[in-house]
Amino acid sequence: MRAVWLLAPLLAFALLAGCSRATQDNYNKVESGMSQDEVYAILGKPDEVNSGSIGSLTASSETWFGSDHTISVKFANGEVKMKSITANQKEEK
Repeated sequence: MRAVWLLAPLLAFALLAGCSRATQDNYNKVESGMSQDEVYAILGKPDEVNSGSIGSLTASSETWFGSDHTISVKFANGEVKMKSITANQKEEK
C-alpha cells in the first residue's frame, strides 16, 4: 500500500508534464510586442528554435508542437512580431 502512495505523485507529475501548452487558448494569449519571457510563461520553452542576426537586428522563429496544434512565433529583437497556429492532421486508422 505504501508503494501506491509513493507512485501516485510520480504518475501525476508524468501526466502533467505530458500536457501540451500548444493550445488555441494559449495561442490567443500571445500578443504582438510581448517579450520572449512573457511568451515562455504562457507556452513554456519552444520545441524548435531557428535564429540569426544582422547587425543589431536579432530574429528567431520558435515553434511549439502539441497533440492538436502547432504554434509558431516570430521574434525580432526579443519581441513578438508575428504568430501562427496550425491544426495538426489526425491520422485515420
